[in-house]
Amino acid sequence: RHPLKFICGHYGCGKTTVGRLVCQQEVNKYKRKHLFYICFSKNSQGKELKDTFIKELQNDERAKVTLYSRVECCQALNVEDGEDNIQVMEDIISRLPDNSVVMFDEVPLMSRGQDKPSYDWSSLANRRATDVSLVVSLQPVLQRPTLRSRAHAVIAPREADVVELTKQYRSSNKILVLVNKLCHEDLPIEYNNLKATPSNDVDGPDVVVIHITDETDMMAFRVWSKLQFKRLGCLSSEMKMIFVQE
Repeated sequence: RHPLKFICGHYGCGKTTVGRLVCQQEVNKYKRKHLFYICFSKNSQGKELKDTFIKELQNDERAKVTLYSRVECCQALNVEDGEDNIQVMEDIISRLPDNSVVMFDEVPLMSRGQDKPSYDWSSLANRRATDVSLVVSLQPVLQRPTLRSRAHAVIAPREADVVELTKQYRSSNKILVLVNKLCHEDLPIEYNNLKATPSNDVDGPDVVVIHITDETDMMAFRVWSKLQFKRLGCLSSEMKMIFVQE
């Protein structure tokens, strides 16, 4: 047990699952009375994540569970949002009731700033360690436009129990090879340099990559993509949109 769990890993490595299990332990074994799950992304309300979290949570002690998006949390607790993610999180923690556990999921990779971005989380601390348990799960990719691929070495909080997940469970080998190749060579994204390896021997079908430009006929693309999903028997509930930018 630790008052601050800091979880890192690629997509599909089980960050949310590990965080949920930590929350379960805090509620069922250590009798925390309040559980807060906050999707801290600036690009998503986290509906699917919140639904899955509450569905899979084993709340044997019937703790009060509250699910928030970032916007909802700041509004409910009267916290001013901003670019300093550490400050915003610590302000939220300071307003939680006693005997709580809180999980910040999908936390932006940057700890602070847009003009002078920082990936140093060393100053993040749980200043209520005796009555609040804190779980933080970082997004593996920085969700903002960039001109070139760039890896960042994330500096973890000084007082945290750091959990690095390197086994990917949600991908076939072909998908994982493609993702790693895009991150390290071809795709202009900024990402956590923590790598992932496959957890199984499932090779999987070939991966289709579609390049969309300003000249792409989006109506034709929508029709085509819906047809492909229908052929695969893939429901909307089984899809995961990693990043959308209009």
